Amino acid sequence: MENPLEPRAGESVLEPRAVHRPAPETGRVQPAPLDADEEARFYTSMAQWLAQELAQKGSVRLASADTPERQRQFQEVAHRASELLRRPVTTTASSHGMTFELGRPPHTA
Repeated sequence: MENPLEPRAGESVLEPRAVHRPAPETGRVQPAPLDADEEARFYTSMAQWLAQELAQKGSVRLASADTPERQRQFQEVAHRASELLRRPVTTTASSHGMTFELGRPPHTA
């Protein structure tokens, strides 16, 4: 059996060929896509939850929003929470989740 780390005939010792390995399993189960009714309920209930949490705490960290699709969904949730609170909600996203912060109310004269 051939050693994958040893160069083949004609290959440089300084440039070993790449050894391809499968990507490690993440162990995460992909959720089933939401139908239109479920999606509407998700946005409504999550916006209400986020608005309540922000009103009480000022900021919320959500580790489950760690994929681009989830982050897009929670960006919409933040927008709806902002409308409910009549205050800006800022978001910061990374591969580890999202942070939501409640901004100051608009200045009225």
